[in-house]
Parts: sequence; structure tokens; C-alpha cells
Amino acid sequence: MSTQSDTAALVLELTNDPVLANRLLFPHRHPVESAAFHPRMIAAYMSALPQVLVKAFRGSAKSTTAEEVMVQGAVFGGFRYGLIVGSTYDRAVDRLATIKRELEFNPKLLTMFGGLEGSSWGAEKLILANGCMLRAIGRGQSARGLKEETTNSRPDFAFFDDLEEEETGDHKRPVDGLAVWRWITRVLVPAMAEDRQPRIRWAGTPLGENSALEMAAASPDWRTLTVPLYVGDLTERDPARIEPTWPALWPAGKCLALRDRYERAGDLAGFSQEFLCRSIDNQVRPFRQETIHVVSPKSSFRPKTLIVDPARTTNAKSARTGYVVTSWLGNVLQVHHAQGAYHTPAEQVTNIFDLARVFNPGLIAVEKDGLEEWLMQPLRAEMVKTGDVLPIEGIRAPKDKIAFIGGLQPFFNAGEVLFARDFPDLTKELLAFPYGLKDIANALAYAVRLRPGSPIYPGFTEDHIQPFVPSPLRATMYLAMNATPGLLAAALVAVQDGRVHVLRDWVREGTMADMLQVISMDIGNTQTPTIVIPGDRASPTDGAGLGVALQRAGARFVTSARTVESVECLTDIMRQTLGGLPRFTVAPDAVWTLNALAGGYCREATGAVILAPKDGISKTIAQALETLGRTAISTTLVESENFGTNALTRGGSPFRSLRR
Repeated sequence: MSTQSDTAALVLELTNDPVLANRLLFPHRHPVESAAFHPRMIAAYMSALPQVLVKAFRGSAKSTTAEEVMVQGAVFGGFRYGLIVGSTYDRAVDRLATIKRELEFNPKLLTMFGGLEGSSWGAEKLILANGCMLRAIGRGQSARGLKEETTNSRPDFAFFDDLEEEETGDHKRPVDGLAVWRWITRVLVPAMAEDRQPRIRWAGTPLGENSALEMAAASPDWRTLTVPLYVGDLTERDPARIEPTWPALWPAGKCLALRDRYERAGDLAGFSQEFLCRSIDNQVRPFRQETIHVVSPKSSFRPKTLIVDPARTTNAKSARTGYVVTSWLGNVLQVHHAQGAYHTPAEQVTNIFDLARVFNPGLIAVEKDGLEEWLMQPLRAEMVKTGDVLPIEGIRAPKDKIAFIGGLQPFFNAGEVLFARDFPDLTKELLAFPYGLKDIANALAYAVRLRPGSPIYPGFTEDHIQPFVPSPLRATMYLAMNATPGLLAAALVAVQDGRVHVLRDWVREGTMADMLQVISMDIGNTQTPTIVIPGDRASPTDGAGLGVALQRAGARFVTSARTVESVECLTDIMRQTLGGLPRFTVAPDAVWTLNALAGGYCREATGAVILAPKDGISKTIAQALETLGRTAISTTLVESENFGTNALTRGGSPFRSLRR
């Protein structure tokens, strides 16, 4: 058994070496090997500095260590009156109860000091045999209750335990950081015993830039020890590139697995605050769950845009390729599809074609840097291989991606962004923004930039989308054509019983002769349609060469007004009905026409200046129909010679050829 002098020497040694005292007295509380930061934490708590803040990650044992420091301070004479301040009174009492158990049952303490119970040994207040007092209070308590009744003494040590944890109940909400800060500075600090050089210790995890804890961290009156879960970038995915601060409990792989779990839950910002000790103010997190609405669209005929933000690598530690399909209905942005994937260039091409076949977009917008460098060539090659034409447009990447994506916030806040179904990956990116992956969100942000201008035909509605089977005896068939260099657009139209019906449409790329031949073979051996082209396409000097190609093919065609003279000429017929049905209809399969008339054919406005119709496939196909519209309604046709003859395919099937 130790002699009294040996015990006194040990007490003196432990008083002078708080880290050694902690290891000797509390090994049963530390089943996992301590980290290098724990001795620094003990030294910070036990130092003579007046105000110390320990800003450490959730689960760092900061409160456990503080309990032990409170025990050490009480038995070794570190203070006379210590306060434990919790976010609530009950939490402070719970913390005091843990300290009380150590004072009652820690065998090494009992060996050195004997029974420590003094004159008061309750749930809220302890007075030790050596006269030291410990008291538990809740945040916001009046300073009048802090003075000790019998000795009239004030606290000379205070420990704040996660003072700003969220309030619990039916409606969780962050506490008012400014109110907490004012209570500390105006109530608690003045209530401390100034004559005994009081010390305040605060252990907490950031809850936002406007929290009281961050106000303390920014104050020159507080010294701060910051302990994150690991040292490294929030977006880092390689375990070899981060440095865990408690490797025995949190090795690198486990750290990143925790990070990934938060990202999957859409709360990467919360991970940053609670585990990397980097406060994120609510103002920096523009997207919230309550602003994300899932509403199925009532109709699918609105023109859609496929937007692609391509990644040049497929490593899971790099950026993904983001895909979204969107449409606008007035001020409402509808999201029909959202996807993020680590696709190779070949997989990107395949996915773009697959999405184009499903959604029939009027525009496919691809971030221009990726389009120019390596994506456009395989897309072109696939178009040649399949014979499909994609309405691809390059879009220049934004200079500031964070600000660019942040531009979506007003639309979400106004409830003007609707998801056709739940898109978990996009939701996670938005809720974690500005941290973590941003590829799908970046693709979505382009939808604002690509928003269509004023539609030429705002009166085109879902009522105009109707299937129709023409009568061989009563229908007059027209093939409306228009072209730009290297591209031919055509629509097969039946005029019957006072109505105009768009039956099919084509958009082809290649040489004009080849494109005419393909369309002719598609029409097959049906009633020979009258080909109608705009007057400006018939000129031998026209760069598209449509009129010249038709003449060389020996095809009959008629010319109508020039394209600029026919804009909006379908407005009247779209407004008219006959027998309760629209006079003008479009078949559901004529997707190029649907995309054009439903808004793809539009004017762009710059300030007060109204521009001409926007160039593109929608304009080309719509102006073919406008030329026909003037012709079919006014019947003012200027015919060329009719050289149409029957011919046979290589397999022997008959078709109406455009050649002589």
C-alpha cells in the first residue's frame, strides 16, 4: 500500500502533468487507441488561457475528454466552482451525472483521495469533500442562479457542451446563434468570478457561419483548436490523398465511406460542418428539399431539350457525365430525365442516341469544349451509320460553374422547376451544392440559358396532335420541303375535306440527291404528292441547292412564297375548327414538326429588339409547312414540269421516283 507521502507525490505529479493524469485515471474510458490530437485537447482544456474553443468533429471524444478534465480540475484543485452548461438543462445534468459516477467509483481516485462526496450530492449540484463545487445549468439560464448561496462565490471555470445543438421536438430548427452569443457575452461572462482569473472552455461542432461557435472562433478573445475528421479536400475520393486525424478509429477508407453516405443522403454540406469543421451558412446552400417538387407532366408534346455535360474520363474519382432532358411550359421548367454516369466516350454517344430515341428532343445541347475536342466526331460517325439526324448544338462552358448552377435557385424557390419523377442523383447534387458532384446540376443549369424565345405559334396545343388516315380518293397529298446546306427537311401533308393533316416528316443530312432518294423511297408507291418548296429554295443561286437537285432528279415541284413572307401564315388555320375538330392537325409520330410548332420554332428577344426566327432544324421544317400553308390555303401554285415516273428498288419493289 502506498504511503501518505507517496500519494502526495503522485498527486503533485499528476497535478503538474494533466495528460499523464488522464492516461492513468481513465484508461477504462478509452477502449480505442487515442489520437495525436487528444493530448493537445487536454492541454487546451487545462491551460491558463481565459477562453478556449475546441472545434472538433462529431465523435472526436471532445465532450468525453472535457468530462475527464472536469474531474481532474475538481480533485486536483484546478478550480473552486465549475459550471457545466448544456444546450438544455437536462443535457447538462446528464453530463454531470457521468462526472459524478467517476467521482464515486473510479478506484484510482478513491485510492488517492478517499471518499469525495461532500455536503451536496444531487443531480444538479455537487460539493466535493475538498469544497469544490460542480453545477449543471442549461443554455440561457439567468445569471442570478449562478452565485453559490452559502459562500456567495461565483464560477471560476465553465464548460460549454455542444451549446448550439438543434432543438428537438415536432419541428427541428437551428438555434439563434446571435441570441446564444449575446447570452454568453452579456450574461454568463459577467457572472464569472473575475477576481480568480476565470476560464471558459467550449467544445462544439459548427452549425453554420452564423452560429455562436463561429462568432467565438472569429473573436480575438478566444483561442481555437480545430480538429477535423481528416485533412483533405471535401471532394477528394482517393483514400491515399487524405490524412485521418484519428486513424485507429477512423482510417481513411472509413472516413470516405462516411462522406459518401452523407453525399448519398444529399447532405454533403452537413458532413462538411460536422466532420470537417467547415461551417456552411444556409445562404450558401441555395437548394432545399422543400423546393424540389415531383409532378408528372400532363402532356408530352412540349419540345424537349437533351443537355449533356460530358466528362473526358471515366474514373470514379473524377467527374461524371451529366444528362438532363427538359422542356419549358411558360415559366415552368419540367425535368423529364436526369442521369449521371461514368461513361466512356463510346458510351456517351450510345446514351445520347438512346435518349434521343426515347424523348425525340428538338435540340441536343452538348457543352462545347467536350463537343469540339472529342465527342462530335463519334456522334457524326454514328449518325452516318444509323441514318439518324441529331439536332446537336454546342454550348460554351460557363466561366464560374458555382454561380452558373446557383442561377437555378430563383426557379426552385418559386416552385417553377418540376421533376417528372424522383431523380435521386440530381436531388443529391442539388442538396449538397456547392460541394460534391455537380455534373447533372450543371447540365440542368443550361436549361435556363437555352430557354426558347417567343414561339411563332403559341396557339398550337395538344388538341392539334391527332392521328389521321387519308382517303385515297378524297385527299390531296403534298410534300413540303425546305433545306439548308447539307440538310433537308420534309413533311408529307394530306389536305382533305377542308382540313390539313401532317402525316410524316423527315430530317436528313448528306448530299441533296441522296436525301431526296431516301425520302422518295420512304413514301413508297402511294398517291404521288405534289412537292412544294419555298420560292427562295428554287433559285439556282440558293446555297441549299434544293431546286437544282429536284430539277436534276426530274421531279415535279411547285414554288410558293419566300420563307420570310410566310412566317406565321399557319396562325389562322390553327385557330379554326370544322365539325368541332381542328382544321390543322399533326400526327403523333411527326416529332420534328411537333417540336417545331410546340415552341422550337421561335423568336429570340434581346432587350426590346425582337429578332427573326431562330435558326435550326425547327425553323427549317416549320418554314416548309408555312410555304405549304400559303399554297394549300390560297391554292396559288406555280408548277414546274412533271417528270415523275415509276421505278423499282434493287429488290424489285415499286416506288414513285423523283427522277425522270
